Amino acid sequence: MPLDPPGVHPELPWTTDALVADAVLRTWSADPTIAGYFGGRIYAREQSSFTSEDIDITAPELGVVLVRTVERRSGSSRTNRLDVDVAGVHVFRRTSARGTQDWLHARLAGWLKAALAAEAGVLRDPAGERLTEALIEWAAAAEPRPLAPSSDLVAHVVGATFTASIREDTRETV
Repeated sequence: MPLDPPGVHPELPWTTDALVADAVLRTWSADPTIAGYFGGRIYAREQSSFTSEDIDITAPELGVVLVRTVERRSGSSRTNRLDVDVAGVHVFRRTSARGTQDWLHARLAGWLKAALAAEAGVLRDPAGERLTEALIEWAAAAEPRPLAPSSDLVAHVVGATFTASIREDTRETV
């Protein structure tokens, strides 16, 4: 794989779904408008990091989360279809009960999607090799959710599903 070995448990090599999540992180981090809005606070996060009372987040922040991977065998060709769901969790401070901030979340969701769809949803690894075939689904949560009852932090989630074909024997994209 083109990346350096993982820093945590390097004996476990990179997987295609982890590379896809990393590509989403790199894509959003490289976009000057997205990086500017978040002040560079765009991080890879585990889902569990948003469920604790002890939340270490400076708003606004964009957490990139690998949500789900579905692998389907496609006949006897030894090639499998891999669908990878990645979420962007926009964490912000609760605002007043009135006003929309000029539909900030809808505008931000649109910008996040546009960054990922720039090459028809094809994501690439750091060496420029194609990881995904397409962005096949996009979803934005209609209602932001509080992160914790005692916190003024709120999360708005957007999600993207990418598809890729991988070899059954090597686990690499084809």
